[in-house]
This record gives sequence, C-alpha cells and structure tokens, in this order.
Amino acid sequence: MNEVGHNNPPEVLELAETVISDISMVMADIPVVEDEKTAREMKTQIDRAKLCIRDLDAELANKVRPLLAAEEGFRGQYRPKKGMLNNLLEEMLDRVQIFVKAEQRRREQAAALLVAQAHEARRKAEESERIELEQLDNASKGEVGINVAEVISDADEAYEAYCKAERQAQIAEKDTRVKVGGGFSRAIGMRKAETLHLDDIYAFIIRCGIPDEVTEAVLKHARAYRKVHGKLPEGISSTVEEHL
Repeated sequence: MNEVGHNNPPEVLELAETVISDISMVMADIPVVEDEKTAREMKTQIDRAKLCIRDLDAELANKVRPLLAAEEGFRGQYRPKKGMLNNLLEEMLDRVQIFVKAEQRRREQAAALLVAQAHEARRKAEESERIELEQLDNASKGEVGINVAEVISDADEAYEAYCKAERQAQIAEKDTRVKVGGGFSRAIGMRKAETLHLDDIYAFIIRCGIPDEVTEAVLKHARAYRKVHGKLPEGISSTVEEHL
C-alpha cells in the first residue's frame, strides 16, 4: 500500500477512506496499549492519520485557492462602487435624520401644548360640573334666579370641549413619531438602538461570574502581554501538562 503523503492531491480524498478503515481495524485489534510493540504499531497509525490530515488540508487548499482568487477579483470590481454607494447612503440618511429629528421635536412640542390645553379643559369641565351641582342643589332648595338650563348647558359645553381637547392631544401624541414614505420600500423612521456600558466589572463578576468567552479573551490578552514583557501579568498563572 502506498503511504499517504506521497500521493497526488486529487487522490487524497479517496485514499482517506482507506486510511480511516485501516486505522479503525487496528484500533479494534488494539483496544489497550500494553507494551512497546503495540505502542510502536499505534505510533505508525498516528503518523498515517497526521499525514492524511495534512494532505487533506493541502488538497482542499489547492482546490479552494483559485476560487478565493477569483472571489477576490470579483470583490475588487464591486468594492469601489459599493463603497461609494454606502458613502452616499450614509450622507443621505444623515440629511434625512436631521429633518426627522427637527420635525419630531416640533410635533412633540405641539403635542405637549395640546396636552396642556386638555388638562386645562378638564379643569374647566370639573369646575363647571361643580358649579352645576351646586346651582342645581341651590335651586332644589328654593333659591330663585337660577337659570337651570343655562347652568346645565355650560357644564355640557365644558365637558364636550374637554373631550375634544383630549382626543386632539391623544392623536398628536401618537403622531410624534415621524415616518418618511415614498420610494420602493417601507417608510423609514428613527429606531432605538440599545448600547450596554460596563460600569463596574467587579459587581458584574460577583453577580454573574466570568463567562467562558470573557475568560478566553483575558487569557489571549495575557499571552500577548507575555510576548511583550516576558512574563504573565498579575492575576494570571499557568500550569504545564505533558501530553502526546
């Protein structure tokens, strides 16, 4: 049998199946390494596996390299135009955003005025209702000169004015969000984007612990620190374990 690693790249993928089958049979025959002879035999299979993996990577790289080169060539053609369009898009969005923010402030101010007017209309309606009840009570007790119809009419008008002002205020508050329509897609408007800030890392660690991703990032930074300073930073230690 030809050794893997001495084959032409197109044969590697097919030969890998043979290598996998051979190694699987050897491992089935040697479930436990108990002496140097079986260790050497297993070492041969380890080398075959390593060489096969290396040749698979090489074959894959040879096949992919032309595709990557072609992809980069296409990207080089498209990148300038896309970059210019992105710049134009960003500038247009900035200009529309200035308008949208100004218009939103204007609408918010108008809505705030209508809300204040609605509150005042409510106060007047409540006052008219109080006067209505008081005058009707006085009339029922025999007080003369009270125009009951006029008192009721004033209270009704005040209440209707309040209801109208309240509806206008509610509509104005809903209309404070500005949308720009037209074009070929859905309308655009301001969107909220949440940004988290790390205010106290110690409080976070006490509450949540250290996520694995954070640990890996810290250790990566510690290795970079050691390359520059020749030692690990304080708070980081290392252990050395032997393995094949």
